[in-house]
Amino acid sequence: MAGFEQQVEKKTDLDEKDQGADVMAELASLPRQLGMDIHTRGLCLRDVEAADLHALHRMRMDPEVMRYMTEVETEPVAEKCEKSLDMMRLLMKEGLMSFTVDRRPPDDEDEAYPDTLGFVGITSPPQVTFLFDRAAWGNGYASEALEVFLDYYWYAFPRGLPLRKTVPQSYTESEESEFSWDSEDNEEGGRAGNVLEAHVHEGNLAAERVLRKCRFAVARKEFASAHGRIDVPVTVFRLRGRKRSDRPWNPISQEQRWNRMASCNVDGEVVWK
Repeated sequence: MAGFEQQVEKKTDLDEKDQGADVMAELASLPRQLGMDIHTRGLCLRDVEAADLHALHRMRMDPEVMRYMTEVETEPVAEKCEKSLDMMRLLMKEGLMSFTVDRRPPDDEDEAYPDTLGFVGITSPPQVTFLFDRAAWGNGYASEALEVFLDYYWYAFPRGLPLRKTVPQSYTESEESEFSWDSEDNEEGGRAGNVLEAHVHEGNLAAERVLRKCRFAVARKEFASAHGRIDVPVTVFRLRGRKRSDRPWNPISQEQRWNRMASCNVDGEVVWK
């Protein structure tokens, strides 16, 4: 019987490896959204690719990273986690816009940062979202990534992305609010127009600071679901679009970007530079 059990375990391991290979092959077959990278002095924003699944899953298993999101992931194997896979499919979905954020350390620097710092993008227009590894917190990476993301978004999609409601099949009805959209500003033929939103759960002061730095302002209050609750207070931030320039788009330098951004004082109030 021991030999039979070992054979069963071996077959199970092989089946899981085959399943994992199939999942990665599926993700790898998805076309790149933009086919370009955006470089700043400290970051590289690039198309999300199949290999990023493990970085995303690692972040979703961190209780601190997921503190203000739906729930902490408990499945240890990324290829077997339907919610991480669904999120990857949304991040890579054709017709939308998301980036993986990598750090670009100086050649002489060797710090313990992950290769992939996080993700920023739009998986359900007009809602923008970002997620960063805990090891990368406190360094301004989220603000820098979001600002250059917005620069390119308004250039590439002056009328906004098509409005849609895309809910992964593995999500329950109470979790759909994370992917919902409203059509209050839907005046341009089913597109998000010149408006973007970000939904922040109560207490997520770090995310609020990032949004204020990037000139988002509070639009309204509502409720959403998270960690088994359906009545979590949410602040909806809104940003009006920028007028598109006729000049070819180029990412502005880090110094120019930060000089024109707003900073926040200790009370979270916006101080324009």
